[in-house]
Amino acid sequence: MSSVTYNHQPGIDKTKGNIPLAGTSHIYTVTKLLWPKEIEEFLGTQLVGFTLHVCCGMSKLGDIRLDLYQPNIDIKASMDRLPFGNESFDTVLVDPPYNSKFQIMHDMLSELCRVARKRILFQHWFSPVDKLGQYKKNHKFILTGLYNWMPKTYFGRMQIVSIFDKIPPPIDKPKDEPTCPRCKEKLTYIKTRTIIPKGAYPPQEMIVHDYTCNICNINISFGSRDGNLF
Repeated sequence: MSSVTYNHQPGIDKTKGNIPLAGTSHIYTVTKLLWPKEIEEFLGTQLVGFTLHVCCGMSKLGDIRLDLYQPNIDIKASMDRLPFGNESFDTVLVDPPYNSKFQIMHDMLSELCRVARKRILFQHWFSPVDKLGQYKKNHKFILTGLYNWMPKTYFGRMQIVSIFDKIPPPIDKPKDEPTCPRCKEKLTYIKTRTIIPKGAYPPQEMIVHDYTCNICNINISFGSRDGNLF
């Protein structure tokens, strides 16, 4: 459990807990890493590929660490105006300030899905998910994981870690026209599907194409990569 208290959060301590819904004008800074070691390690296991950590603070997670106030980071920038092109990172991780103004939060949520190519990890006391399990700012991302943890502070808010993964694009019929290994006649295409191979770590979807041989009366499946069978 975390031993961090509000005394380490000047922006919160200065308001004495009286924070209006619209946020405050106090700069939100921290003087200590707010995640306990166990949470930091868990979040590290959920990062996929090249990772951007927005509002990184003192955390060392991420290939690129971005913050507006923290020294000794990679990039100094605001979370609602990320200086990157579309889909620049496989994963984007963020634990945004809790007293930010509404419009900044809206813009930040839009920026996360703009620069993320595969995954968004969002920690806060709420989850930006709609009733269908979709990321509110971009329905191409769906909720695939939801985790809770509680800080040690007596009235500490429950922390929610939401994991959103991008829905893969529709799969086209493969380019190849395979033949039956028995009779050597062309196979008849049935369908294309995705599977997660058992024991694969990290879990990765694999594209599988199903065929049938009308002569031998057998079904055959092939894996594919970039439309080519193997």
